[in-house]
Amino acid sequence: MTELLSNPDYFGADKLHLLEVEAMRNSYSGRNALGAGYVATTLPFGKLSLYAGVRFEYNQMELITNTRDDVESHQSKFYRYHDFFPSVNSTYAFNEQHQLRLSYGKSVNRQEFREVSPSVYYDFDLASHVQGNVDLKPCYVHNLDLRYEFYPSRGEQITLAGFYKRFENPIEWTYTVAGGWPIGLIIDGEKGDTPAQAKAGTLRYHNNVLAGMDIVGSDANKVYEDVLYDATNKVEIDKNQKSYSNSFFFQEALKNSYFEDAAALALTDAANAGSPFMPTANSPLLNLASFEGESSAWFDKVDFVGAFNASDNWLSGWTNFDPQHTTY
Repeated sequence: MTELLSNPDYFGADKLHLLEVEAMRNSYSGRNALGAGYVATTLPFGKLSLYAGVRFEYNQMELITNTRDDVESHQSKFYRYHDFFPSVNSTYAFNEQHQLRLSYGKSVNRQEFREVSPSVYYDFDLASHVQGNVDLKPCYVHNLDLRYEFYPSRGEQITLAGFYKRFENPIEWTYTVAGGWPIGLIIDGEKGDTPAQAKAGTLRYHNNVLAGMDIVGSDANKVYEDVLYDATNKVEIDKNQKSYSNSFFFQEALKNSYFEDAAALALTDAANAGSPFMPTANSPLLNLASFEGESSAWFDKVDFVGAFNASDNWLSGWTNFDPQHTTY
């Protein structure tokens, strides 16, 4: 008999307990409205026949998310599109047994709500946090088909066909350095005196690199806005001023760096780990290191930031990121 960990007998005051922590930023709702119209006509030209049409679509998608984890804090993002989708189907009949067909059509693959939602969930098959892209664009597809048809006798058909597709803004999965971590730095003063220690110089955060974050800093846990905030009293000080965490990060003396897009780091997946981690020869990480103010003798002084340079992959030979498909 198989025992399940979810058996109620295993839970109690002196046994296992389950704590569910809600994060309202990981929930979303949405609305979608679509209006469309279509016109078409058939144009015969002797042996050539054309069927042509165009479809117009107006699509509006509203994504409703929360900016904070602890309270409902709805904000809406709208995606509006006005699109024309032409199509042409042509047939040239050489005779009753042979004909050639050529067709073109434009279509669209629109974003799904989960694909544009900033909500984060854990995918156990991928062993990764998964998050949508709020700036995702619809994918437009241009379809071209060419087909030759031969009818040797009644009920028989021989066809030779080919097709071509061109995708604009294809929607694909991608791994990022900061996937699932939308906030770069949080100096939270709700408990303790972390902000005071940072201002006094006791807390140092220097020579670090952030890339592709939704916001650089937040002054409180579960506050998803880069604004000056009082975590102790849980009130916003100034919505038009960046958070102290942001200002702290960009202090010139700390030599921190920020890149809007993680792709700017020029990383590669050198071990098939499923995520790029190793800098290529043109990565800015190779020349960003600074040991100014560090007097500890046990530091190995290097030029690069991170665990790897462009040539030394110390994971080789003793790590395996695909054990499911490895023959031991």
